[in-house]
This record gives sequence, C-alpha cells and structure tokens, in this order.
Amino acid sequence: MTPETRSDQLNMVRLGMRRRIFRYWYYFRVGYGTYLTYLLGIGSTIITVYYLMIKSIPALQSIFLNLYVFASVFFIVGIPLAVALGFAHFKRTRAYSSEMDISQETNPFNFRPYPGKEQELYMPFTIIQIDIFTGLAKQLGILTPELQLQLDELRSKFQVLATGKDYRLLKK
Repeated sequence: MTPETRSDQLNMVRLGMRRRIFRYWYYFRVGYGTYLTYLLGIGSTIITVYYLMIKSIPALQSIFLNLYVFASVFFIVGIPLAVALGFAHFKRTRAYSSEMDISQETNPFNFRPYPGKEQELYMPFTIIQIDIFTGLAKQLGILTPELQLQLDELRSKFQVLATGKDYRLLKK
C-alpha cells in the first residue's frame, strides 16, 4: 500500500466520521425538538395548569376532582382541537403557503441539481438533447434566431447546473 493510498483512506474515514457526527446531530435535533420536547411540553402544561389554576379556583376544582380527570379531559378536548387547528393551518389559512414560499426561496436545490444521478446523468443528457434538437431544427430549417438564442441560454444554464452550481450565477 502506497503512502498516498493510506492517506486517501484516512481522509475518507475522517469524512465519514464528520458526516456521521452531523447526521447524529440532525437526528438529535429532530428527536428532541419533535418528540421529547413535545411530550415534556404537554406534561408540564397539564401539571402547571392543574396546580396553578384548577387548584386555586374552587368551582373548577369541583369539576376536575384530580389531575387524572383533568388530564383525561385535556386529551379528549385537546387532541381533536389540535387536529382541527392543524387542518386549518394547512388548508384554511395562508400560514402554510407562506411557509412553503420561504422554504422554496431558501432551498439551495431549487436552483442547482441534487448531487448524484440528477447532476451526473440528467444534466448532461439534457445538454445532449438540446444539441440534438438544435441540430434537427437547423436541418429542418425551423431554427429562428430567437429560438437559437433561447436554446443557447438554456444550454448555458444546464452546463452550469451540470457542474453542481446555481445557474442564476451565470453572467448575462
């Protein structure tokens, strides 16, 4: 084994380790932010509301005899209410469409290809298709200067995309 090969292998191991660390960090954030804090939030809300509000108002204390009754009512009312609010969020308000607008604007892969088959196969194949179409249009005599300009612009954008870069960075 040559020293260069050994060095390349060590670099791959380091890259793999770094990638794994970031993956675990992402899994931690999703697990903690989505599940653990959700359960802790529900539990702390039930306990806090019961002991600070229900216990200090006698009329409510006669309805909710203990924490278990309050928690049961909380879930019986809270789950359908949360589902209705979630439905309204997605279907009846502008909130979700605004979130998607922001997601589309900030997602880097909306203006560059995904690494892998899209960058290595689809982009070069599209460039070949543009070249074939341009050649056929010339042979058939239907290639106008405007069409030629459009095809050239598209080809330039796809050439930039094939390198994995954002085609909007192409100088006009």
